[in-house]
Amino acid sequence: MKRSLARTAAILVAAAGLTSIAPSSAAAASALCSGYSCDGTYASRTGCYAGSYTPTKSGTAVVRTSRGTLRMFYGPACKTNWARFTPSRPGGYRVTIVREPVDDYEETGYVEERTVSEEAIPALRIRTPQVYAPVAEALACVEHQTVKGNWVRLGCTDWI
Repeated sequence: MKRSLARTAAILVAAAGLTSIAPSSAAAASALCSGYSCDGTYASRTGCYAGSYTPTKSGTAVVRTSRGTLRMFYGPACKTNWARFTPSRPGGYRVTIVREPVDDYEETGYVEERTVSEEAIPALRIRTPQVYAPVAEALACVEHQTVKGNWVRLGCTDWI
């Protein structure tokens, strides 16, 4: 009976899209990168998304703007951070993730730009490449392109 209840609970959690906070050893072992070799890669392509969550230790990792929601993720399987912006309106967007300098590595960041059509909303998510950040903090920002071609910052997470 306990086994069937545990299995049912696991199926419900998976169906709800919830993730575990603690990485499994299998998730870490199946990752295709480690350490600074994860910089600039995508969590979904390397297996680093396994067990990922929105950090809450300090600061704000979720920012709601007039044009959508920016969210930072931490993947414990690879000790990486990346950002995802879910636009609520069409337009041009630039999403950035930056890691503070640590050890012999300078500040590192990656940008993802995308033009979003009305038809793509609400399914489209703009994700950045990831940065390895086991001890360094990371920051995510989103900008919107005006009709004149200028970039206007919509918001940033805190350094987390």
